[in-house]
Amino acid sequence: MKIKTYLADNIQDALQKIKIDLGKDAIILQTRQVKKGGFLGFFSKPLVEVIAASDVNITREKPKTTANLNKVPLSAPYFPKQKNEEDLEDIKTNLDEVKKLVKDLYVNNPQKNYLQPDLPVAFREVYSKMDYMEVDPSIIKKLILNSKAKLSEEELNDKEMVFNAVKSQILSYLTPPKTYSYT
Repeated sequence: MKIKTYLADNIQDALQKIKIDLGKDAIILQTRQVKKGGFLGFFSKPLVEVIAASDVNITREKPKTTANLNKVPLSAPYFPKQKNEEDLEDIKTNLDEVKKLVKDLYVNNPQKNYLQPDLPVAFREVYSKMDYMEVDPSIIKKLILNSKAKLSEEELNDKEMVFNAVKSQILSYLTPPKTYSYT
């Protein structure tokens, strides 16, 4: 099995690259929108990230025609599994293992795993937006925990208050611009 990640301007370009590299029987495992480049998150270019996989090509024998069946003796000896069948079973087993690993990686993503179920919905939305903008997960966690500590119990469910608290946390890390006088 061959797994590759592709970045393209749009999904059509990504699919074309996949078809060229992995063939027409490639399987799409995941797609998502990403932003690359830019300066401090500004002027970044939206791209499509596609993870695709291709299976090993297996050549299959043509089915025997009735003319060939007449030539087979009535008492044909038993043959154990042929090598191709054993290889196919191994491939199926490996594919099942890869599927399980991909699922485990997706479900147990350590970057998103810290969000406890008791975290208010408003903070989850802030986390999702910042994660989409590819902010480092440790920074997001720090901003959310500091903001949560500054809000009262009633304010934790108010989306506007949560947004303003996180915004003030971000601004506290920035230094004000220097002003110059030209007199």
